Amino acid sequence: MFSVRRVLRLHLMVAVTLAVFLPLAGCYTAEEEALDRGVAWAKAQLEQVGRDPLAAVSFENSMEMGGGVLSYLYAAMPDDPSFPRITANTPSEPWSVVIRTGEAEGELVIEGYGEDLSAPVKVERVTLPAVLPVPR
Repeated sequence: MFSVRRVLRLHLMVAVTLAVFLPLAGCYTAEEEALDRGVAWAKAQLEQVGRDPLAAVSFENSMEMGGGVLSYLYAAMPDDPSFPRITANTPSEPWSVVIRTGEAEGELVIEGYGEDLSAPVKVERVTLPAVLPVPR
């Protein structure tokens, strides 16, 4: 059924593949992981506003009291020192998350910045329901 030569060739292909791709897996730094978690967390929190009535009321209260999107996010932010800094409109430091208004009505853009503050490395978009106030 299977010849020894064929089995050895298969093992060699697997070994070469692992030798090539395993070192690449280690290139993902702690900063990149934290940035990805921060962007995903902010997106999930803002998407929850459109799905969960309690989140929508909390968001609306934050907006009415003048706190804005950042104060809504800060209230729920995990107590984790590795979590990236979240700011509005422009990045203030490397490895931070920026929340700004998008071009479409009700759209918020979540950008993750690495070492280079001139261009985000990760971008997500969330559109809030029309009944909620969106900062401009």
